[in-house]
Amino acid sequence: MKKRLFYVWLILMILTIISGILAVIEWRWAAYIILFLATLKFNLVAFEFMGVRQAYIFWKIFVMTFSGLFMLIYFILLVR
Repeated sequence: MKKRLFYVWLILMILTIISGILAVIEWRWAAYIILFLATLKFNLVAFEFMGVRQAYIFWKIFVMTFSGLFMLIYFILLVR
């Protein structure tokens, strides 16, 4: 279990570094990729560190739906 948490932490750090690099680059799609990475990091934290992985199926669906809707709404706002 500790090995799994270490790997999740390592993935979170790599995604954070990638987000930081993309924030500096002036590229049209950078904001979309950063938002996608943030949603991915949210799901990793929720499922691994907050215990959603062991929770009832309702909470798993709720967390995934919430993060998906958040990303969709933000994508729509970015397009404008």
